[in-house]
Amino acid sequence: MSNKVEGLLTNTDFRRLLIGQTASQFGTQVALLGMSLVAALYLGASPMQMGLLGFTEYAPFIIFGLLAGVWIDRFPRRPILVAANFFRGALLLIVPLTALTGFLNMTVLYLVAFIVGICTVFFDVAYTSFLPSIVSKEQLVDGNSKLETSKSATQIAGPGLSGGLEQLITAPFAILFTSVSFFVSAVYIARIRKLETVVTDAKKTKKHVVGNERRAAYGLHKTAAVGSGVTVK
Repeated sequence: MSNKVEGLLTNTDFRRLLIGQTASQFGTQVALLGMSLVAALYLGASPMQMGLLGFTEYAPFIIFGLLAGVWIDRFPRRPILVAANFFRGALLLIVPLTALTGFLNMTVLYLVAFIVGICTVFFDVAYTSFLPSIVSKEQLVDGNSKLETSKSATQIAGPGLSGGLEQLITAPFAILFTSVSFFVSAVYIARIRKLETVVTDAKKTKKHVVGNERRAAYGLHKTAAVGSGVTVK
């Protein structure tokens, strides 16, 4: 067992995926609270507007979760992961930039939150199915365990970090940290060298699609539970 663990920890591609995924998850958690803080503290949003913002953040998981699993299974995952993070980083830059120019409003937040949510759906589905491409079958359990541990840690630390950044540099500009974290994640994942093998056999494709659909559905359930303060095991 120790040899397997040691092999995984010395796997450069896995380390890059782990660092990239951790940075991405930090960005996601900080953004979830950060957008709400921008709406409430900077724009003085009403309760109805806050509820609508929360809906736009989670709606992509409902609308695109299963479709993302079907689509992602047909293409290499690494470019999808990199593109999703670059798009999220670029989109979130809109918030501080519009705050500086005086054009930030709730409509901007709704649009940014919704499109960033779509990118998050594609990233979350793709990274779980990307792991088998860079580690051996014997290391899958340990690899998944490390990725889930990282994700759980960011879910705990992310909201506190978001609140602390808001106190230091105000809510709109705290989003800059989120944007940078996504760019960092994209760079690390882009540096993964091992090439993927895309499954083309119809039966295998169907099997992977079903797996991705289940992961997407579980991801939606887990994300919603975290947002409502429920612990998911």
